[in-house]
Amino acid sequence: MAASSSSRKVNIPTSARSGLVLLLLGALIVGLGSYFDRGALSLYGLVTAVAGFLVYIISSVKRARHDKRRRSKA
Repeated sequence: MAASSSSRKVNIPTSARSGLVLLLLGALIVGLGSYFDRGALSLYGLVTAVAGFLVYIISSVKRARHDKRRRSKA
């Protein structure tokens, strides 16, 4: 029995998951800071979101390079 596309698990590295969590948390903090008119909170959220984005992108690129290198050796 073949697995359908909806039941397949996506293999995401832990660092990429952490980056996504930071990105979402930062976006939430920016939204709350804007809603309550707190500029410092919005700025903190922006920094958190950018850091999360960078962690996600860097870990995804590292994973892609690692997988590409592994395929070329095999």
